[in-house]
Amino acid sequence: MLMRYHAGERRVWAVARVPTPQQEDDRRSHRELERLRKERTAHSNRICSLLVLHNLRPPHIGKRSWKRWWAEHGSQLPPNLRAEIERGLARLALVDTQILSIEAQHRGAVKAGTQPAIALLARLKGIGVGSAWLLVKELFGWRRFHNRRELAGCLGLAPMPYSSGETHVDQGISKAGNKRSRWLMIEWLGTPNPRSPRFLTLQQPVTPSLRSARVGT
Repeated sequence: MLMRYHAGERRVWAVARVPTPQQEDDRRSHRELERLRKERTAHSNRICSLLVLHNLRPPHIGKRSWKRWWAEHGSQLPPNLRAEIERGLARLALVDTQILSIEAQHRGAVKAGTQPAIALLARLKGIGVGSAWLLVKELFGWRRFHNRRELAGCLGLAPMPYSSGETHVDQGISKAGNKRSRWLMIEWLGTPNPRSPRFLTLQQPVTPSLRSARVGT
């Protein structure tokens, strides 16, 4: 098979492109940012759950209105619970600081011109620096795609049909590729554009058909 490949038969196997140590290290910052955002949500949900136990419904935790709300309602809680919430608020503030630091680092790198691919991708409408950073570092950093099938396979968006005799079933997508890029692509597809004809069509009232009327009755 090696002789066939070197003779020019390129479809004998698929060549795996391995990232360099530098390319692998470039993926650390946005992955850490993803983890920090999950930690922020966990801390916020934990604090809300503790407050709901005492029938307190706070506004957005950590926002501008939170300090005033906490000063008015914090005294209603038992001392140990109040101390636990304050420690949770300290962890939440630390996570917020680290998130802002990484986001500022990304914006600074793009503005300084050290990430031209990200700056070019971020010029597209609807794509910010964070999304462009993830796509370049996870998807387009060292990979080369020759057609849409290779791209769909890498993202895990390739269809998974099942066919046996007269049975033909669509099992959805494979979900075998890069999950972070796939999540981002699906999020883009699920976000409607109010100016698109498809969105305007979806907003029109649907006239029930005769079949649906029979089913409803």
